[in-house]
Amino acid sequence: MLAMRLPALGQRFRRDTRGVVAVLTGLMLIPIIGVVGLAVHYGQAVSLKTRVQSVLDQAVLAGGRKLVTSQNKDQAIAAIRAYFSENLGDVPNVTLSDPIADMSSVRVEAEARGTLQTPLLSVLGLGDFDISTRSAAAVDDTELEVALTLDLSSSMTGSRFTDLKLAATDLVSVIDPSDAKPFRRRVALAPFASAVNVGSYFANVTDKSGANTCVVERTGTDM
Repeated sequence: MLAMRLPALGQRFRRDTRGVVAVLTGLMLIPIIGVVGLAVHYGQAVSLKTRVQSVLDQAVLAGGRKLVTSQNKDQAIAAIRAYFSENLGDVPNVTLSDPIADMSSVRVEAEARGTLQTPLLSVLGLGDFDISTRSAAAVDDTELEVALTLDLSSSMTGSRFTDLKLAATDLVSVIDPSDAKPFRRRVALAPFASAVNVGSYFANVTDKSGANTCVVERTGTDM
């Protein structure tokens, strides 16, 4: 009796499509996880490399400045290491290789390497992402002249004016640090305002004298 029913049961089983979605989903789950993992981890790798490159560039610039001011390559290398460590933060699996400082060419360079773990890609049998960045800076000791235009108008009220002074002070300290060698640096300040107090220079530019030494914008026939 059972033998007679077997052909009918086989045909019924072959035509039955119930549960196909679950089977297909199970089969496609692994490549889906792999593709999603590739997109996620690739974005993480690009973000990590950009961050490491930015910190490394700044660290090398700090080392180049230290090489100029101290004339000591060991101090320049120490400055690179300190800046990189302090500003990279708690990023795991990223190391700084031995920086190089050359006094003859006034040049510093460094390289950073890291590994980004990719757990989602392990389902496809793929390994972690390796990241490598490199940066170098050469200091030019020729003459340097920089002109700054500072907005001193009424729009710079409150914290804006304070931030402006801090930014200008920081820039001047980078261009001409107090412990720098005499490399002939000049910084000119051009205020953007309706009036400028030029002090004792007032008489020379106006042919006038008085307690008020502010020069105002010239209009009409005074131009």
